[in-house]
Amino acid sequence: MSYYHGRQDLVALPQDLQDFAWSAPMRDLAAKVGVSDVGLKKLLKSHGIITPPQGYWNKLHAGKPVPKCPKVASRRPGEAGRVRLDARFAEVVHSVEPLPSSGPFASAAVPGDLDALYEQELEAIGRVAVPRKLERVHHGLTQLFKQEERRREKFAASGWSWDAPKFESAVDKRRLRILNAIFMALGRRDMLPARTSATARSMRRRP
Repeated sequence: MSYYHGRQDLVALPQDLQDFAWSAPMRDLAAKVGVSDVGLKKLLKSHGIITPPQGYWNKLHAGKPVPKCPKVASRRPGEAGRVRLDARFAEVVHSVEPLPSSGPFASAAVPGDLDALYEQELEAIGRVAVPRKLERVHHGLTQLFKQEERRREKFAASGWSWDAPKFESAVDKRRLRILNAIFMALGRRDMLPARTSATARSMRRRP
């Protein structure tokens, strides 16, 4: 992919991209964009776009009943309500302006009042409990725990302090359990953690 095509300069509505995905067979759509049908399907999936089921176009041409193009779910808290695409999509998907910083932020799933939004999300997340043992690890922390295990093995072989795990103290382990519980709770709302390692390091530095 060239640098030009790698730039995500085109801003589109998710529903417009959904309609595009259902407008013709994947192979035909891929030819318009200049990618493989497999590559296009993966790209659409990465944006949460549902593609027609297997055999959809054969059934449609045969006059058999087929499902309609689904409607994209309402924008949820933290979502931009836009998808970014590269210039190859300029001829097939309508370009729109990004969601302005001044709003409006309300949607069918997001109240415009921040206090109402806070209460809505607090109720949806529910009670957050921190277990005494870390038996289930959120996928956002998996890499960190793998790094810790590698350091533990390296330290056992070398004995050097700089090879030792970073989160071995009782306080550090408790903070990891708290962080894991927060991630699990946010996962109930499909909220994905960002910069996990940096977050864990910042917690470790706190007194």
